[in-house]
Amino acid sequence: MFIVDAEGNQNHVFYANSGVTINDTIIYLDVDDVTSYGPEVISIPQFPVEGRYDYYVHNYSGSPDIDPSTTRVEIIFNNQQRIFSPPTNGITEWWHVAKIEKDAEGQLLFTAINEWSDEPQTTTVTPQTVQRPQSVVPITQLESIVKGLISSKYYNNHIQ
Repeated sequence: MFIVDAEGNQNHVFYANSGVTINDTIIYLDVDDVTSYGPEVISIPQFPVEGRYDYYVHNYSGSPDIDPSTTRVEIIFNNQQRIFSPPTNGITEWWHVAKIEKDAEGQLLFTAINEWSDEPQTTTVTPQTVQRPQSVVPITQLESIVKGLISSKYYNNHIQ
């Protein structure tokens, strides 16, 4: 997860930097299974600053390629689940899944990207209009969602 605020300040949440604190909000990597099929779970309890929150999948080792037929990302935003699989053509080490932009009024805009990229885009772009306000999921509900994803969708289906 790359975060670039309206002033150009950058943060990056990933396995070697599992959490960042921005205006008293901790954005953190809860789970990062790097030895098999995942999962990777990043929790964003709220979007603390105006700017851009980009979600990328990085093939850190570079080999083998990310396999579009077995790779997926689930994003829960405004209580809606979105499921992504990467494109089958043009595979690189960076898959730009989606971005969330927060404008000066605090409105959030979710945009599906679903493209391969040579490197992350880390420039600030603030949305002009946003159609839906942020919806905050209570932490107890979020914990339940994360536990369910980990126990039922990933490990039980991919144990070898």
